[in-house]
Amino acid sequence: MSRSAEPAGPDLPPPRARGGATAGASTPVAERLAAWVDRALRPGGLAPRRALLGALLSMAAIFAADMLTGEAVRLEALYVFPIASVALHCERLSHVVVAIVVAVAMQALGLGMQDETVLNRILDSGVAVAASLLAVALARTLRRHYQASEERAATDALTGLPNRRAFDAVLEAEIDVRRRHGGAFSLALIDLDRFKALNDSMGHAAGDLALRLVSDTLSARVRASDAAARLGGDEFIVLLRNAPARDVERIRETLVSAIDRRLEGAGFAVTASCGVATFEAPPASAALALEKADRAMYAVKATHGGRRPGEGPRRDLP
Repeated sequence: MSRSAEPAGPDLPPPRARGGATAGASTPVAERLAAWVDRALRPGGLAPRRALLGALLSMAAIFAADMLTGEAVRLEALYVFPIASVALHCERLSHVVVAIVVAVAMQALGLGMQDETVLNRILDSGVAVAASLLAVALARTLRRHYQASEERAATDALTGLPNRRAFDAVLEAEIDVRRRHGGAFSLALIDLDRFKALNDSMGHAAGDLALRLVSDTLSARVRASDAAARLGGDEFIVLLRNAPARDVERIRETLVSAIDRRLEGAGFAVTASCGVATFEAPPASAALALEKADRAMYAVKATHGGRRPGEGPRRDLP
């Protein structure tokens, strides 16, 4: 149904928020701040050296503030935050050790300048060390859990290959590299023929095994510089980096032949169709690149049942 016309009225400017900004619109400064906060709170979001430098500067600021406020305000507890930041973002344990040593040294120096008994200084130093170690333990645990969840979210549970989400990120990164430095890349999209018939005749366990055999074959056959993934269902894809155009067809035939032999050896009447799209210039987006590879795959599938001339007929399921 078409939307009914509304009566014309005077052109009014959009409402503006305080400070002159359009209501609901975020300023570039706010966007940059939000992005920085997201990186700072996400494990591994900051570069290790930047995280360590920021932590050391924060400790220096805490120490200076502690000296200015004197005994009226105790700021030793604040050291756990830069320590936790280092433990959250830095993989190397040496970075964490440096942060702890510097923090404990600054706390001990600050305590030494206060009018405290030796016993109180020892107790305060012990509490500071314990708090620092606890902060490190919690931050490292959070980092491990976050990395594990990210890996699970990017991995296909059945085959162990990267999934569509992970491959989209890899492809977008590859396109950005080609925009900056030039060069070509190719996408080889693989689809299994008569896979549904296999599931219907031999069960889903057989279908799952066939998918794992394909993933094992791709993992063994693709170059270390390339990237293979399962897009979903019975579709797989391989990103071929810096493959000369004269070699792309040979790689395609090698992959198809290896997959077909592996599936035939398992007693499955399933074969592979593979279409390749080569990009001498970077495509506008990952979605358009995948669409071109998809068209190439279906063009192969429609020709000789997914085979090239001379490759032989496909076998039917019993």
